[in-house]
Amino acid sequence: MAKQTKAQIKTAIRNVLDKVAVGSEGGSLSGSLIIEGEDNFIKAPNIIVGENKITDLLDTKVNVDDDQVINGKRVFTGKIEVFSNAINISNKNVIKGVTPASNQYQSITFNAGNNRAIDTELNSGSYDTRMAILEHQTMADGSVDFHMGCYRNVADSRDANLLRIGFDASGVPFASCCTPVASSNSGAIATTQWVTAKADNYLPLSGGKTITGTLTVNGITTINNEMRVGGSVTNQLRLIYNNKAVICRNDGANFYLMTTNTDDALGGYNDLRPLFFNLSNGTVTMGHGLRLNAGQITKASTSTSWCKGRDTALLRITDGEHYCPILSMKCNTGSWEVGSSGSANGSNLSFSFISDANYNSNTNTQTFNHRFDQNGDFIVHRDIRASGGWVYGNSFRVNSDRRLKKDIQDVDYELPNASLKTFKFKNDIKEKTHIGYIAQDIKTQTPQFVDTDENGMLSLDESALLMTAIHEINRLKARIAELEKKL
Repeated sequence: MAKQTKAQIKTAIRNVLDKVAVGSEGGSLSGSLIIEGEDNFIKAPNIIVGENKITDLLDTKVNVDDDQVINGKRVFTGKIEVFSNAINISNKNVIKGVTPASNQYQSITFNAGNNRAIDTELNSGSYDTRMAILEHQTMADGSVDFHMGCYRNVADSRDANLLRIGFDASGVPFASCCTPVASSNSGAIATTQWVTAKADNYLPLSGGKTITGTLTVNGITTINNEMRVGGSVTNQLRLIYNNKAVICRNDGANFYLMTTNTDDALGGYNDLRPLFFNLSNGTVTMGHGLRLNAGQITKASTSTSWCKGRDTALLRITDGEHYCPILSMKCNTGSWEVGSSGSANGSNLSFSFISDANYNSNTNTQTFNHRFDQNGDFIVHRDIRASGGWVYGNSFRVNSDRRLKKDIQDVDYELPNASLKTFKFKNDIKEKTHIGYIAQDIKTQTPQFVDTDENGMLSLDESALLMTAIHEINRLKARIAELEKKL
């Protein structure tokens, strides 16, 4: 007899049920029973085979109407054996297993030709491929999971790729995946191999997790503990806005705060060095200008401060509105200047020492000896020049100690034959009338009495004229004495 198909067997059994009547108290049928024809009908609703109604066994699918209903869902609690390449689960049907132990999941097994029955654990059996589904299961740690995934076990080599979707113990939704377990036929999938992404826009990295590659965060990231950036790169942090970036650079010797060129936010840093400090001694260097809009700069240490730079103007103090400084200090080679070349109100103040100013009472000594003493006197061992103005005082003294002089010689100067004048200085707002000589008139006769400054202005050494006049008077006195002897 040829092998019958499943449909033919079902038809034959229905034919039997249609022709045989079994009493309400049950009964048995032995031997062979052949019923032909399709017109006879005997209803037998209570025939039981094992623990199942015979009508359930004859349906093309499991009749869930008479099975257990949990939380409004139709549930089949037994095993389903599949000996083909696929199983189709209709929409909204749920397959639910018994409550699993830790790290164990109910599964549907697709056997690779060995006709094996399914297992309830993903980590047992061999030569099979399984799909696991665990719907809304509360786990021992308080989390609520919906697990689905696939597992392939070929001999001693094992792959596991599972997807978890659920809520953690605090109610935060998450999705996670599991990495392959070790090559072994024993042991469960370790929970430490789960990598979880939660649904509230952040990625937890607890337990020492490492991310390789680029991580892009479009929202706000809050870090409650320290953030560490390491590796072999020196440009550890880049802050980008529009088309320009600020780079935090640690090269092992210094820490730099640098910038990129415009329109090159992802490129290298430019030549600007606004701020950096030495990692060994903490010295802070400002590579460019420093502007302080408020507050003050205070130096707490008593150590010596040095000012070094390429610009000869070391300090400028302005009123905030005018270009010319109210006060400036400048250091040239061998000299120090205080003042300005121009100011807003037209007045100038400048103190300047000559460029080779290492002198005391003599030139080329090691210290200055221009000083204010405790009486308020200003003592200068060289010249004091006042161009276009007056130097006033109750009395003037001129150093004449022989020890201060050299190349001493006798001279026989005569007073120049110049006319005495009255005059007024042009810049004297009082227009006071003075009496004296004109330097140009004296220079034509006795040029040794006239000096020319760096602006070409002439000055008259009136003390030399006075000394010459005294010399002339002494000569006249001697001549008068000789004449008186002859009388």
